[in-house]
Amino acid sequence: MLKKLCVHECQRVFADRLISEEDKQIFINSCMKLQPKDGKNDKSFINLDELGKSPSDLLFCTFVQFNPMFPVYQEVEDKDGLKRTLANIMQ
Repeated sequence: MLKKLCVHECQRVFADRLISEEDKQIFINSCMKLQPKDGKNDKSFINLDELGKSPSDLLFCTFVQFNPMFPVYQEVEDKDGLKRTLANIMQ
């Protein structure tokens, strides 16, 4: 889960500011290939199989289960459920 969160945050901070889809794809591919400084480990930081979905489909927020007193930052796994929650909040 921590790797997913890291990919999500990198996209929000960096990739959302990129203009072209080509640049966004280059960024995503670069994120997947981050290497440790010592160069001893040649494994990717995270691979797409570990994500279980496209990096652009990752979304975390505090209103998956809306509770303003105790917000929990968690992954959105059901986008339709999130839409219903947001519609209920806005009523």
